[in-house]
Amino acid sequence: MYILTSILTHVDPNLFGKIRSSCIVNLEYVQEVVRDELLLKNGESLFVSRNYRHTIKSQHLNFIRNHF
Repeated sequence: MYILTSILTHVDPNLFGKIRSSCIVNLEYVQEVVRDELLLKNGESLFVSRNYRHTIKSQHLNFIRNHF
């Protein structure tokens, strides 16, 4: 957990988001956020913990606004 926290301090928070205590994602690869899942552009889906749902939805929306 400490390594992930350390990594998050070195990456752009506008490009990366946390979806579980042990997982971060690059928002460039997220197609959409649906309830408790991230749907990725490659067709895979990832579970989003309840603690991170609101934050990742906001981050994804901000990413879309800023990049498209």
